[in-house]
Amino acid sequence: MKWLSDFVKLKVEPREFSERMSLSGSKVEGWEIEGEEIKNVVIGKILSIDPHPDADKLVVCQVDVG
Repeated sequence: MKWLSDFVKLKVEPREFSERMSLSGSKVEGWEIEGEEIKNVVIGKILSIDPHPDADKLVVCQVDVG
């Protein structure tokens, strides 16, 4: 529903939206709430990857986590 909210302001929960779409004749294959089971996770963008100066099998990464 995130992409849809870019175009339309929805004031309904995902489950209710899914039920209403099904009642309208639209096909709803399924839905899920992303991230509900995931806790203590940080997402970042890798900015650079360079060889480690003291190890052949390691790299040094610069990461932007916001």
